[in-house]
Amino acid sequence: MAADEDVPDTRKQIRQEHFERAMEEVIAARSVLRQSLMEDEQTPEATLARMEERQGAQQAVIEQALQALRHPVTIAIALASLATILALLALLVEILRR
Repeated sequence: MAADEDVPDTRKQIRQEHFERAMEEVIAARSVLRQSLMEDEQTPEATLARMEERQGAQQAVIEQALQALRHPVTIAIALASLATILALLALLVEILRR
C-alpha cells in the first residue's frame, strides 16, 4: 500500500489505487472466510458434536480404569487392615509379656 512504496515518507500519499487494492483484499479474504465457515465440518454444531464425542470416549476410558482399579484397591485395603491388626496383636503380646 502507500506505506510500502519505495519513496521518502514525505512523498507518500494514499491514492485511489490503494483504496481499490485494499477493497479487493477484503473481498478476497471474505470469500475465503465464507468457504471455511460454510464447510460442514467447521460449523459450530459439528465442532460441538466432535467435542462431545471425544468427551464421551474419554469418560468411558476413565470409568474402565476406575473399574479395573476397584478390585486391587479393595484387596490392598483388606491386606493393610490385616497387617494393622496383626501389628496391634504383636504389640499387645509384647506388652503382656513384660
